[in-house]
Amino acid sequence: MSRRSLIGWVAAAAAAGAAAGAAAGAGATWLLTRPAPAPEPVASAELTTLDTREVLGEASVRDTARGVTLAVRTQALDAGDGYLEVWLINRDLARMVSVGVLPAGTSQQDFPIARRLLDEGYVVVDISRELFDDRPQHSGDSLVRGELPL
Repeated sequence: MSRRSLIGWVAAAAAAGAAAGAAAGAGATWLLTRPAPAPEPVASAELTTLDTREVLGEASVRDTARGVTLAVRTQALDAGDGYLEVWLINRDLARMVSVGVLPAGTSQQDFPIARRLLDEGYVVVDISRELFDDRPQHSGDSLVRGELPL
């Protein structure tokens, strides 16, 4: 093999190796940036009106490596002159904890929650209409509610 042929062969092999490395690198990048599949819900419940039992949404709990999340998805709910607040109510219907506020114009929101709440029986999801009245307790104006089967 002549020196010129050898140099050509080495150059071609180097180019092929570089192309293969780039392709492998692109594949590795794809593997690293591909979003992880959403975890399956641990429990879910329909959110219905208290009077007519019309289904207006769903609440689900997901348990991931980063913690427990309550996901709320609803049809557009009317906050009136106030805002919409999401609550977890205990099975005894005597104790409740505010989870957070559903932002105006939003029909879905994820809320981080403590697993301890679920373990202690806070499994009723409630969305209420609240007024800007400096009262942190539940207004009593529940729009939808559902119980997580935990």
